[in-house]
Amino acid sequence: MTVQVRTFRIRNSAAGSSAPETGGADDERAVSAFLRAVEVDRVETAYAEGAWHLLVLYRDRKDQEEAAQIASAVAAALRDWRALAAAREGLPATALLSDALLEKVALAVPTTTIELAELQDGDRRDPGPFATEIVQVVRHALAELT
Repeated sequence: MTVQVRTFRIRNSAAGSSAPETGGADDERAVSAFLRAVEVDRVETAYAEGAWHLLVLYRDRKDQEEAAQIASAVAAALRDWRALAAAREGLPATALLSDALLEKVALAVPTTTIELAELQDGDRRDPGPFATEIVQVVRHALAELT
């Protein structure tokens, strides 16, 4: 999820306007509505030319929700595959793919064996012989979401 930038200008209602509910109030409502809809990383402000200028660095909550849905679907597909593959191989499920690596895979969503190999650093269980199957499960789970 990438950080995005948006700028706002909040006009000073008192400067040049006799009606207190024009300009600045509308600007403030727009900013408030926006801030409620996103995850704010940082806000920079400056006052110039009779208005407040805001620079908002944020992450879109919709992107977060989508990423969570993808991770959940991939994790479920991997758990199903792991149970079937473990039964087929006569091994415990975690011998094929540890819970920790399963969660890493679900969050990172690798679609190549090279990307999968990068996630394996630090995990003592190497799904080497199952890497291709794992990537196929991830790809299939992604295809099911679209």
